[in-house]
Amino acid sequence: KLKLQEGLRTDVKEKMVSTEVEKAKKAAKTAETDVEKNKNVAALRKEFNDLPEIKDYKTVAASYQKIRSAQPGGAGDLSLVYGYIKSLDPGSTVRESEAELAKNIGGLPERSRSLVQSLTGQGSLSPEQRRQIKAESAILMNEQEKRIAGSRKQFEEEAKVIGLKPEEITRVVTVLPPEGLDKALKEETTAKEVTRTVDGKEAVFDEATKTFIRWK
Repeated sequence: KLKLQEGLRTDVKEKMVSTEVEKAKKAAKTAETDVEKNKNVAALRKEFNDLPEIKDYKTVAASYQKIRSAQPGGAGDLSLVYGYIKSLDPGSTVRESEAELAKNIGGLPERSRSLVQSLTGQGSLSPEQRRQIKAESAILMNEQEKRIAGSRKQFEEEAKVIGLKPEEITRVVTVLPPEGLDKALKEETTAKEVTRTVDGKEAVFDEATKTFIRWK
C-alpha cells in the first residue's frame, strides 16, 4: 500500500514536470513567433513608408495641417504660402522664410510667385487669398489621398496573406474630415461670422474681411 502511494506521488510529480516543460516550450514558441511577426511588420511598414508617393503624402499632409491652423497676417501668412508651395511640390527644398521664398521666386509657379510678391510687397495676404490657398490645399490633399489608395490596398492585401493586421502596415495621418473633400472645402471657404452692435442693432460681419453680411 505504501509503495502504491509512493508510485502515485511519483507519477503526479512527473506529470507536473511534464506539464511545466510543455508550458515553457509553448511560451518560447510564442515569443519566437512574436519576434518574427514584429520583424515582418517592421520590414513591410518600412517598405510602404519608403514609397515616393507615401513620402509625398506625408509632406503634403504636414503642410495642410499647418495651413489649416495658420492665423492671418505675419508668420501665419508665411506658413500659408510655404505650405501651399510644399503641397504643389513636396520635393521642394525651399525653407520657410520670407527671404528664402523671395530668393527662389524665379523657380516657382506663377500662382506661387504672386503670393510671395504679396507677402514681400504688402506684408500680408488678403482674406480672399487666404481662402483660396486653403481651398486649393484641400483639393491637393484630396489628390494625394487618391494617389496613395492603390499602394495602401496592395500592402494591406500583402499583410493579410502573411497574417498581419493591415492597419499596422499602412497607417498614415488622415487630415481631411471624414466626410471628405466637400466638407473640407465648405469649411475653408465659408465665411466665419461675428456679431457686432451697430446703432443699437445686431449686425453680422465676415470675421476675416470685416464686411457686412446681414442684420440679425
